Amino acid sequence: MLELSDEGTEAIIDGRFEEAAAKFREAYQAFPDPVLLKNEMIAWYRAGYCIKAIPAAAGYLQSGEVTDSDRRDVNKVQVVCNIQLAEEALADNNLEAAESLIQETQKLEMTDEQHAQLVALQDHLEEQRPKPELEPVPAPPSPGVSKQMIGWGLTGSGAVMLTGAIVYHIVALDRQSELYALRDSRAPGAEQAFKLRQAELTDPQRRARWMVPTLYTLGAALTAGGVYFLLIESGEDQPAIQARLFPAVSGSSAGARLHISF
Repeated sequence: MLELSDEGTEAIIDGRFEEAAAKFREAYQAFPDPVLLKNEMIAWYRAGYCIKAIPAAAGYLQSGEVTDSDRRDVNKVQVVCNIQLAEEALADNNLEAAESLIQETQKLEMTDEQHAQLVALQDHLEEQRPKPELEPVPAPPSPGVSKQMIGWGLTGSGAVMLTGAIVYHIVALDRQSELYALRDSRAPGAEQAFKLRQAELTDPQRRARWMVPTLYTLGAALTAGGVYFLLIESGEDQPAIQARLFPAVSGSSAGARLHISF
């Protein structure tokens, strides 16, 4: 064992670190002295084989014969090697191994520069983590145009048109009554006034003859269509909508009256 240890020490002095590590390992197997594990750790570390230096360091720490000075040496080797191995793991996209090494190193003492390196590795690790795919949020369904909306629109338009037809009809009847009164009047100048007024009202009355029935017809059609849509839209859980259209005729006017009940 002593011979192997001496050969390992000579190899380290000559810079043959891999050979030295092998000699110290062989010596430890022959006689398990923890110091040989420390020597093996140093040899592998100097050779650049962190992946072999870390197990030797762990074995040395577990021996229970580590001095404070030796513990600082082991801590130094662990920090440097863990950072190196974490960089290699990230380069190979081995995120699990990199995360484990970073977490182990965070428990060790390190310099400010090494701490900055560790923070950079942690940031790099987070960047390489696969991002969760966000499911697209479905857009709220468009309310569209319901049959009830169409129904109210048609009913309102029809009611406005019927109202206009009634007003137009009343005005036309008033003009016609005015003409009849002038025609039948025996007052001086009545005949001349009748002719002038008749000339003024010829075109408006001619328009009224076709405008009034047209407005009544369109208004009634729109209102009936609107009521139809309203009745279709009324379901079992909705109050029924009843609509009635009544003729409205008097001595001086004529039209229609719409009654809707909910």
